[in-house]
Amino acid sequence: MKIYHDNFADGWGALLREFHLADDMPEPCILFASYTEESYSGEAYVLMVLPNGSLAEVRGSHCSCHGLEDQWDIEDTTVEALRHEFQHGYGYGIMHDYKHDILARVEWFERMRGAVGVEHLRDALAAALALAS
Repeated sequence: MKIYHDNFADGWGALLREFHLADDMPEPCILFASYTEESYSGEAYVLMVLPNGSLAEVRGSHCSCHGLEDQWDIEDTTVEALRHEFQHGYGYGIMHDYKHDILARVEWFERMRGAVGVEHLRDALAAALALAS
C-alpha cells in the first residue's frame, strides 16, 4: 500500500513543489496522492483527512502551458460521495486507474475513524503502511 504515486512518488515535497505551496506548509494526513503527465497535459488527485476528521480532496489538471500552480483548492467530501463517484463514474485517468486503491483508502478511513479516533489516524496509517511493505 503506497500513498504517493507517479510524479508524487517522492512524497509531500513533490506536492509542495508541483502545487507551488510554501515549503513550511504542514503535511496533512494524506490517504492517496497521484500526479500524471501525458502528452502535454497533467492530472492530479489528492485525498486527505483534515484535522477535524473529515475527508477532503484536491483535484488539478493542466495543459502544456502550465502546471498545477494555484490549484491547491481543498474541497470537503464524504465517504458516501466518494463511494458513489468511484463506483459509478470515471472511465479514464487517475480516477479510473486508481479507483480500487482510492476506494480501499476510503473504506480503511471509515473503519479506522471509528476504531482509533481522528487524532490517531496518521499513526494508524503509518502502521498499515509498515505492515504492507
